[in-house]
Amino acid sequence: MAGETRTVAVPEATFGSPQEHLRRTVQRVNGLLNGHGNNHHIIVLELDTTETRVLVLGATAGCVPIFSPLDAGAAASVALGAIYMRCEKDAIVITHDASAETRTLGVVTHG
Repeated sequence: MAGETRTVAVPEATFGSPQEHLRRTVQRVNGLLNGHGNNHHIIVLELDTTETRVLVLGATAGCVPIFSPLDAGAAASVALGAIYMRCEKDAIVITHDASAETRTLGVVTHG
């Protein structure tokens, strides 16, 4: 349409030709299909506190954190129902029981 300005949401100008833009887009989609979504984290819970905040750029209040314990201490806390998570803007907030032992969680965020 003549005289209409277009807002570019994807910086395609930095990709060069349309063929290069398409190649890179397909490469990223294939990465997502192979599990490379850059949305997984290994988190060590802070000692002797009841809240651990993790910076996750792009997280929103509506995202869903899915977690799994990666050591025995974390598994015991999860079994007791002592760990839960929520997302905020650019962060995952983990509420947990205070402990003097290190506990490690694997977390994947969606949304």
